[in-house]
Amino acid sequence: MVQQVNNVKSPCIIQLRYTQHPKMRLSGLQKEVLGLYRQCLRECRKKPEATRKHFQTFAREEFEKSINLDKRDFSAIEFLLRKGRRQLEMYASPGVKDIRK
Repeated sequence: MVQQVNNVKSPCIIQLRYTQHPKMRLSGLQKEVLGLYRQCLRECRKKPEATRKHFQTFAREEFEKSINLDKRDFSAIEFLLRKGRRQLEMYASPGVKDIRK
């Protein structure tokens, strides 16, 4: 289970904390999703400071769209991971300077 932390220091990044039993481990897919999210945030840091917030907001909103997805819906999760990786590859291109909806 994921819970939002109230003391968010950055207004554009939601900090998440895991409230799982200490002995429970993340599944492989959960690790992949978190890894993709971290990769997105790392790529945001490479963008111009003036537009960095747009990339961070876009990444957060894309992940939040699927937050209520059943964790046992493996095909949907795998599809979204592939889609996310393709988007990350496209937006990580040095030619992409800004992103807007």
